[in-house]
Amino acid sequence: MTIGKILAPVDGSYGDKASIENAVRIARIFHAHVAVLFAHLDPAEAVPAIGIQLGADVFRASVDANMKIDSEAWSRISCAMDAACHSLGATVVKSPERCAGVTISADEAIGFTPHVIRRAAILSDLVVFRPCKDSPQTFEAAVDVVLQSRRPVLLATQVPNAFRHIAIGWDESTAAMDAVWLAMPFLERADTVEIVCIERPETTNFITGKIEEFLNVRGIAHKKRHIRIAGSDPARSLADYACSQGADLLVMGGFGHGRIRETLLGGMTNEFLRNTPLPLFIAH
Repeated sequence: MTIGKILAPVDGSYGDKASIENAVRIARIFHAHVAVLFAHLDPAEAVPAIGIQLGADVFRASVDANMKIDSEAWSRISCAMDAACHSLGATVVKSPERCAGVTISADEAIGFTPHVIRRAAILSDLVVFRPCKDSPQTFEAAVDVVLQSRRPVLLATQVPNAFRHIAIGWDESTAAMDAVWLAMPFLERADTVEIVCIERPETTNFITGKIEEFLNVRGIAHKKRHIRIAGSDPARSLADYACSQGADLLVMGGFGHGRIRETLLGGMTNEFLRNTPLPLFIAH
């Protein structure tokens, strides 16, 4: 298995440079293409509704101001792409294509950002985001990609040049199984793979036999660890353990108990989408 096309949504902020560089570093592993996507509202639709009829001159001035903001954002995106190409060796092309090295293209799309990203993700192998702590639209887009587009998301502040040690958060759920299957391009290239089960003292151990068989028949050496926690946050325990073992990628299923329940209870998925301490591969 491999990855051919990586979608990198951007918003014109100064954080785009890190997002694009992350996508390019991952693309270098697979000789893949990075599709940078800048989605934003139509400048006319972005004029705030203030409850009164705007005069033609005021409306035109507001539209012009929004167009200027979008133009400046596009300029920053172009600079971020140029910087990534210079430092990491990617080649800019007009549209997605595959070659011996890493290629990168950029596209601008008008519409509600989460919906545009969700649609673009359907024909992508992986979508790379920054953590969504301070961006409600990015959070919604990441959730939509996982749940609606059924594509994997890789969330990271910064990614390494290679993922050598991968931890799998395992709870026997269908979401976890999907995540393992979709993460195979990474797992097949890892030096160390560890199955990590975070369990309560009052419950029985999660069964790992099937996932171990799945990895065995693909020649992926692995180890496993059952960790009992009492009264602590399972998300934090999983992340802390993965970090303590030097993992550079954590694979886990997203929204295993349903999006509404996860949102109400502040589940593991929501915690990681907003603030992940290490690169996170999440799928559903």
